[in-house]
Amino acid sequence: MIFGHQIQQKKLQNDITQNNISHAYLFTGLGGIGKFTVAKNFARQINGIDGQANLTIYSDIVICDDLGESLKIEMIRNLCVSTNLSKDLKYKIVLIKNIERMTLEAANAFLKTLEEPNSQVVFLLTTSNSSKILETIISRVRVLQFQPLNQSELCNFADSVTTVGDKNKLDQYIFWSAGRPAKLYKLIFDSEYSDFYEEMVKVLEQFFKNLEFNKLWPYFEQLAENKQNVMDFLELWELLNYKKVNKEQLDLAQFNYLIIEAKDRIQGNINTRLVLENLSMEWKKLSRSVRIK
Repeated sequence: MIFGHQIQQKKLQNDITQNNISHAYLFTGLGGIGKFTVAKNFARQINGIDGQANLTIYSDIVICDDLGESLKIEMIRNLCVSTNLSKDLKYKIVLIKNIERMTLEAANAFLKTLEEPNSQVVFLLTTSNSSKILETIISRVRVLQFQPLNQSELCNFADSVTTVGDKNKLDQYIFWSAGRPAKLYKLIFDSEYSDFYEEMVKVLEQFFKNLEFNKLWPYFEQLAENKQNVMDFLELWELLNYKKVNKEQLDLAQFNYLIIEAKDRIQGNINTRLVLENLSMEWKKLSRSVRIK
């Protein structure tokens, strides 16, 4: 079952009904909000496959998940070659998750395939960072923008995967997930992950209280060992900031700009610990200037 994204699903259904299926789609939006789930469901629909069927059993459907590696030219060439083989289903489908992982060589090779589309092949692509994708690729695909789920949709998702135990804790998880069912699922079922979030909340709330940024540095040393942990920390900082700044009627944009800038620098492989230390110092200056309590 898919939660949210009704507008996007309706557009895809209209493409089927009107026999207007594109040779390539790009689903854009934050990671973990369900883009790849919608893509797999669309692959089932256009081939008349039961909604519960495992797509991996079909040789005409190739799934390239994101295991953290870059997509190199050899892999893309092999995927494209596979589309020329005989098929049993109505359409051959190639699903690629997070295509921003393509190297420049791979992207150029993939572009050539898009320039000579096969009417019996459909590429279903997702990305959480469209700025890293060649404009020439984007211009040759049908783009659908996806948004995070709202609270009601997240609550429905939570009800579908678990029975409510501690409602206050579940509400906290829903807030931390920031509209992403994948993150909510992990918070519910991975106690180590939820404990990590609870620890981050304590660290940040203490910092908001006393603004002693030097006390954060040992924690930054620990965080810097895992880039994803750092991004989770910055995202949570942004969420907690929204609650605090909004409550005190201050300019949210001033504070969030610091976090967005820190995220960009870390993605650009600038020293993580130094980025976090600089963020905490700039945060303190700004907090004092607006007299945040």
